[in-house]
Amino acid sequence: VRVNVFSRISVLGEVRSIDFFLVAPDRPISELIMAAGGPTQLSKLDELEVRRNRRVVLTPKQSRQALREGRTIEE
Repeated sequence: VRVNVFSRISVLGEVRSIDFFLVAPDRPISELIMAAGGPTQLSKLDELEVRRNRRVVLTPKQSRQALREGRTIEE
């Protein structure tokens, strides 16, 4: 038996498709942005903030580092 676990994540802001997405936790954060249709022309990825239950998990500075390093959603 093989089990695939997915996380339901909301993507808001300047992306082409604001919605909830089911993603594997081992996928890079950048893939989540692309699952939402990618950034719009007005997006400012250097201001990306990651929150969980209204608590900031990654500040914009930490998010920039995470994107550069290819960190995953679970990281």
